[in-house]
Amino acid sequence: MLDMKMMVCFEVDACLPTETSAERETSFRVVQGAKVQASKYNNLIPYPGTPIYTDLKKTDRVHIEPGWSNFNSTLSVTRSIFDTTPLPYVPETTSEFELKRDIIKYNMKTYVTWRALGAILLGKKGPGWYQLPDRWYVKPRELYHVGKIGVNVLVNMAVAVLPLAITEPFMNWLNPAMKARPRVKGYDATTFSASQWDKETAKQKTVVLKAAAEERRTTGRVSIELPVVPSASARTGAP
Repeated sequence: MLDMKMMVCFEVDACLPTETSAERETSFRVVQGAKVQASKYNNLIPYPGTPIYTDLKKTDRVHIEPGWSNFNSTLSVTRSIFDTTPLPYVPETTSEFELKRDIIKYNMKTYVTWRALGAILLGKKGPGWYQLPDRWYVKPRELYHVGKIGVNVLVNMAVAVLPLAITEPFMNWLNPAMKARPRVKGYDATTFSASQWDKETAKQKTVVLKAAAEERRTTGRVSIELPVVPSASARTGAP
């Protein structure tokens, strides 16, 4: 008899259009209740060429950095809560800092547990997402890095769990650019209508992806045409 084990992992994209902070909390509780082996919470990316990008690109809730450098689904997970890189998309039902705070909070609640910390400090594999070398506690370099990571995690957790009414004004003061995408009071979520690919378009996308995979296999490169993002002067009409 073949003995096989299956690992179940949930990846949750936060900040879907019309999604509220209360709905993100419900999603977290549902995932926790499912008792899967792993879960991760990412910020949504409206990738060019997808229906959601078409729906959202003309709104003021999408921000594209030069080279699309902020189109990273783990932006809120892998960086400090004080990082100023703008999220690619923030729905009208939340503010930019509230969204970043929620994503960091639910990832911290998922990964920073006594079981995970024990696995890390004891050098065991399994629930720990970071494995230390043998006798790390007698190596100054390792102690320095463990302390640095520990401080960063504690600060992120502290800012993420403090009341939003306290942290949001302070974070907006540190990074005024976040004020550009506040929570829109009185926003009617029923006004948003999501478009979809039809069957033929979906087939065409599959053909394009297969061609890209073949190109990468034979040349080691992939040529993908992305929409041209106009410069700030072009958008404002400045000379």
